[in-house]
Amino acid sequence: MTTITDDLSQTDQLNARPKPRESAMLVLQRGSEAGRRWPLDRTRILTVGRSEECDIALPDRQVSRYHARISWRADGYYLEDLGSKNGTHVNGEEVHGSVPLQDGDEIQIALRFKLAFVDAGATAPLTFDNDKIGLRLDKETRQVWINGILADPPLSLHQYRLLEIL
Repeated sequence: MTTITDDLSQTDQLNARPKPRESAMLVLQRGSEAGRRWPLDRTRILTVGRSEECDIALPDRQVSRYHARISWRADGYYLEDLGSKNGTHVNGEEVHGSVPLQDGDEIQIALRFKLAFVDAGATAPLTFDNDKIGLRLDKETRQVWINGILADPPLSLHQYRLLEIL
């Protein structure tokens, strides 16, 4: 016969066991492998780029071979653009030098891939490939995607401006 004190002591023993530490991670929000996750390790630098040598290899010609890196410092994770040709953005702002990452930050690599930064212990976001549905305009490059497909031939300046108004 088990007494209440036995149950409590078993619960206390379970709670006393060391819990595995959850790590921060990146979750691919947009791209062919949307939903894929990469755990971050405080002891190593994570590289992002087109090269197969990168920890996160993004096989797209708009992504530089060594595009960006994420590293741990005493106060958290930082993202640094490595001089990429097509840029790195966090929450829509271009990265110059290195920037601290906060839970929920949206990282864009060459405006082609979107990653979400999820801090340790935080709830991971759901992933939907919404970019393949409907119409998407890129104001910087004046490119238009229809249901995830780049419009080809590209729109003229007048056509693009009309579409922007709509």
